[in-house]
Amino acid sequence: MASDLEFSFPLPQGLHARPASRIQDLAAGFAAEVRWDNLRTGGSADAKSVLALIGSDTLFEDPCRIRVTGPNAEAAAAALRKLILEDLPRDEAAVEEAPPPSGPGVPWFLARGRSAYFLGQPAGAGVVRGPAHVHQPGTESERPARTIAASEIEREIEAYRAAVRASAEAMGQRRDAEPDATAKAVLNAHLAILKDRAFAAEAERLIAVDHWDAPSAATAAGRTFRERLGAGRSRYLRERMADIADVTAVLVGRLDAHAPASDSIRLSGPAVLVADDLAPSQFLGIDRDRLLGLVLENAGSTSHTLIMARARGVPAVAGCPGLARLIRTGEEVVVDGNRGLVVPSPDTAAMRYFDREAAAEADSSARRRELAKLPGRTIDGHRVEIAANIGHPEELASAWGLGAEGVGLFRTEMLLLGRTEAPGEDEQYEIYARAARESGGRPIIVRTFDIGGDKPLPYLPLPVEKNPFLGLRGVRVYERFADLIGAQLRALLRAAVHGPLKIMVPMIGTLDELVRFRAMVREAADRLAAASIPHRAAIEVGMMVEVPSAALFIDRFSDEADFFSVGSNDLLQYVFAADRGNPDVRNLGRPLDPAFLRLLETIVRAAKARGRWVGLCGEMAGSPRHLPLLVGLGFDELSLTAGRIPDLKAGLVRLDFEACRRLTEAALRAAKPEEVEAALDEFGRTDAPASLTEPGLIRLESDARSKDEAVQELGSLMESAGRVDRRAELEEALRRREDTSSTSIGFGVAIPHGKTPYVHSPCMAVLRFAAPFLWEADDEQPVDLAVMLAIPSGRGAEEHLKLLARLSRRLMHEEFRDALRSAPDRDAIVRLIGEAVEG
Repeated sequence: MASDLEFSFPLPQGLHARPASRIQDLAAGFAAEVRWDNLRTGGSADAKSVLALIGSDTLFEDPCRIRVTGPNAEAAAAALRKLILEDLPRDEAAVEEAPPPSGPGVPWFLARGRSAYFLGQPAGAGVVRGPAHVHQPGTESERPARTIAASEIEREIEAYRAAVRASAEAMGQRRDAEPDATAKAVLNAHLAILKDRAFAAEAERLIAVDHWDAPSAATAAGRTFRERLGAGRSRYLRERMADIADVTAVLVGRLDAHAPASDSIRLSGPAVLVADDLAPSQFLGIDRDRLLGLVLENAGSTSHTLIMARARGVPAVAGCPGLARLIRTGEEVVVDGNRGLVVPSPDTAAMRYFDREAAAEADSSARRRELAKLPGRTIDGHRVEIAANIGHPEELASAWGLGAEGVGLFRTEMLLLGRTEAPGEDEQYEIYARAARESGGRPIIVRTFDIGGDKPLPYLPLPVEKNPFLGLRGVRVYERFADLIGAQLRALLRAAVHGPLKIMVPMIGTLDELVRFRAMVREAADRLAAASIPHRAAIEVGMMVEVPSAALFIDRFSDEADFFSVGSNDLLQYVFAADRGNPDVRNLGRPLDPAFLRLLETIVRAAKARGRWVGLCGEMAGSPRHLPLLVGLGFDELSLTAGRIPDLKAGLVRLDFEACRRLTEAALRAAKPEEVEAALDEFGRTDAPASLTEPGLIRLESDARSKDEAVQELGSLMESAGRVDRRAELEEALRRREDTSSTSIGFGVAIPHGKTPYVHSPCMAVLRFAAPFLWEADDEQPVDLAVMLAIPSGRGAEEHLKLLARLSRRLMHEEFRDALRSAPDRDAIVRLIGEAVEG
C-alpha cells in the first residue's frame, strides 16, 4: 500500500537540521518506508535519516513529494502532512533566528538572493577570487587516518556504537537541562545527527570495508556529509555544516582525545587562506606568492598579522566566527576586503560582478600611481610629510613607488619572527645599512625591538602574565635582554653612516625609562668608538607616545627626546582600557572621540612648544576621513601602510590648512564622536569641485548587463573621478532608491539617483549601454541610456528636486535623447548635460 503527498515546501530557511530532525522522528515512528523527493533538484532521500533530508537541498517553495509505502501508509502520510504544512511553519516562526546581516557592505543582488555569503569586517583592501585553503589546527581534518586488522573490525564497530550511545546520553541530559527553546531545538537536531542511521552506516562501512579505526571512520563520515551540504546553494543549509562538524568533534573526542595538530601552513598553490587567527610568525612563513587573500575568523582589524597583510596588499576579511567550518578546502571563494564579504562557490552572476570589481580596483590602482607623485602638502602649501610603515627593507621599493616621503615606522621586531635565535649585530647591520642606502636621502625612523605583549618569542623567555599588554613589553624588557638591545643599537649606529636613520624607542611611560635608554645608546657608541668601528654617534633619538603617562608629560620628555611619534593603536586602547583585538569592545576607543582628540592636541601643542617634531604612525593615520583633523592638529608627519599613501596624498592636496584648523577647534569642543562625525560631514561638503559632470564621468560603451552592474559601474566612475569617498555607500543609496520604485522613465532611459554624505558635490554620470537590458521596471522596456544624479546628504531637497526636474524635462524630448545617444565623444555629452540643467 502506498500514499503520496505533494506540496510546496513552506519554511523560508529551507529544510535544515531542526525541521529535518522532527520529520525523521515522526517517520521513524512508523513501520512504513518514507521517501522524500525534491522535484526541483530530482534528488531523493530516506526520510528516516536527518542527514539525508538535509542533503536533499530543499529550499523555500521547492516542489516536493513524500511517498509512503508499507503498513499504515495513509496514517503516516496524514501525520507528515500536518507536521510539514501546519506544525513546522508555526513552530519555526516561534524560534526564528536573527537574519544574516546586510546593508552597505553587501551588493544588492547578494542580499536579496539565495547565494551564500558571509559578512565580516573589511581588513585589507582589494577583491580576489580563488580556491580556499582552510586551516583548522587540532581538528579532525588534521588527524591522519589509521587502519586496523580484520580481526579488530567487530571490536571497533562496538567501540563506535558505544561512543555514540555515551555521547547521545550526555547530549540528551544537556538538552533536558536547557531552558531556552531554541537551544533545545538545536541540541535535538544534534542528537538526531549523532544517531542518524545514514551517518552510522557510512562510519561502520568504513570500519568494516576499508578497515579504518573508529575515530578515522567518524571523521570521514562527518566530512562526507559536510561536503554534501557544502554543494548546496542555501546559506542557511551551509551553516548546518557546522552542526555536523560539532557532532563529529564530540564523537571523535570521545573515541580519541589525542588527535595531533600542526601549526605550519603550506599552500600547495595560489589560495585564499581561511583560519581562526594567525600569529605574525605564521603569516610570515606563508609563501606570499601563493597567498591570494586572507579570511581570519576572530582577528581584530588592528592585529599585527592584518597590518602586515595590508602592507602586502592582501585582500582580507576578519570577524567571521565559525566560517572555517563552512568552507571546504579547494572550494572557489571570493574575498571582498573592501566590503568585508566572503562568497563561497560564487555563481556566474557573482563571478562576473566581483571580476568587474577587481577590474575597477585595477583602474583605481592606476589612478593611485599618479596620485602618488603628488607632494605631501595642502593646497595652501602647508607641509605634512606622508611616510610608510614597514617591517623589512624589502618593502622600501614598493613604498617609494607609492609615494612615501620617508619611513615613519620600521618595525624591527619583525626581524625576530620565524627564527630559532635572534639575529646578531652584523646581520642586523646589513639589514639597517640596506635601508639607509636605499633611502635616497629620505628619513627612516627605526623603532627598536617592541617585544613582549602580543609578540612573544620562544628564544626570549618572558614570564607568563595574566595581562601581557600591561606587563613586560617594549623598553620594559631592555635591561633583561641588554645583550640583544646593545647589539641592535650598535648595528643601527654603524648603519647610520650610510643614510639618515633615526632611533625610536617603544612603550616609554616614565622619564627614567627614557634616560636609561639614552644611556644604552651612549654606551653602544662608546664601545664602537673604543673598537674604532665607523658609526654615527650624533643620531637622533625619539620615542613612541603610546602610554597615557607619556602623552601627559611631553614637555619634560622633550629634554631627552629629539622627536615624538604617536602610536595611536596602543594609545587608544590604553586611554579607553579597551583591548583593540577584542570585538566585544570594538565600539570603545573610537579615534574620533573628543577625549582622544584632546589628548592628541595636548601632545602636539607640548611638543611644538619645545621645538620638537611630532608624527603619528598608527592606523588612524591611514584614514582619509581623519586627515583634515590630523592636519588641523598640526602633525608634522603621518606614517601609514604604504598602499594607502596615494589616497591620502590626493586628499591632502585638496585641503586648506586654516580650514582644517577651524574644523579641529570645533571637534575639540564636541562632546561625542557623533558630533565630530557631523563636523567632518559638513567640512566635506565645503571641499567640493564645482562642475556637475566631466568626461571622466561618461562611458560611451558600457558592457553592463543588469541594473546591479550599471550601479556598480556608476560607482566606479565616481570613485575614479575622485567624486566619492565610499563607493559602496553611493551604490547602496542608488539601489535603495531603486527599491522604492524603478527610475526607468521609458524611452530606453533610466535616471538612477540618490543621496549620500560621501559624495563631495552634486554630480552626474552617464552610461551608454552597448547592449540594452531590462531595468527591472513595469514597462519591461530595454534601457540603453542611464543618467545618474548624486547629491551630498544635507543639501536641501529643493536643490535635488530642481536638478532632477530639469534633467527629466529634457530627457522627455526625443531630440535631446537622440543627441545623447549620438554624441561623438564624452566632451559633447558634458556640454549637453550642462545645457540641460542650466536651461
